[in-house]
Amino acid sequence: MLFRFLAILIVAGGVLGGSAYFAYELFWKPKSLDEKERQEIAVQKALPPPPHPGIAKFQAAAELLKSGKPAEGRVAMEALVTEHPDAPDVAEAYRLLGEMNAAELFSPSEGPGKTTYTVIKGDALAKIANKTKTGAELIYTVNQLQTINLKIGQILQIPTLDIKISVDRANKTLTVTNGGKFFKSYPLLGASVPRLAEGATLESTVGEKIVAIGGKRIAFGDKTYFDAERTILLTPGGATMRSATGTEETVPPGIVLSPTDLREIFVLVTRGTPISIH
Repeated sequence: MLFRFLAILIVAGGVLGGSAYFAYELFWKPKSLDEKERQEIAVQKALPPPPHPGIAKFQAAAELLKSGKPAEGRVAMEALVTEHPDAPDVAEAYRLLGEMNAAELFSPSEGPGKTTYTVIKGDALAKIANKTKTGAELIYTVNQLQTINLKIGQILQIPTLDIKISVDRANKTLTVTNGGKFFKSYPLLGASVPRLAEGATLESTVGEKIVAIGGKRIAFGDKTYFDAERTILLTPGGATMRSATGTEETVPPGIVLSPTDLREIFVLVTRGTPISIH
């Protein structure tokens, strides 16, 4: 009898113990783990976020530029904007890249995308521009000439460009690419386009480049040419690219840039240059 009673107790203990263990594994253990997990999440939230990886890369690229290593700095900046487009310093990286690209292009030194040309008898800027399929004013600007008169044997650098322009009306920026690569971004003082709804896109091209003073057109080579007002007419759509100083009470209609920026873009584009406005 005693043996049977002990056997019953052992069986009952096993059943109750198993039930207790099952209840612990099913209910109490997960609840305990959930509480621990919540505590760990709370601790993680209280910690400061890790620094963006692009910050260190921008600082490293900037240090290369400061230490007189422009080629390495450029490569590092290009990698930054490609790999970390959301980095805090990406706007500054684009600004620095734009300055480097412009300085390299508008330099009489040899460089990527340039060919060397030796002036021969009978040459003029317009004739060389026609032969090399580029712009006379671009050649003048890149070679930092002081006169349109050339000398036989004079060495010129002739750039070959493949320019495309994108206008972002919402953010008031104009971005230039050359050969599909970022060249430079310019801030806009105004970005109004006739009959183009907000959010719509207009695919246009440069239709005409006008240099004038008081409504009178000035030809390249005239002594007043470089002091004249510049306007770029787009087609189709009737949009206009013009300049303003930024001190006017009312910004004129059109795609408006500072005089310095418009002068630079004016040299870069030719009739037919694609311009996307969105």
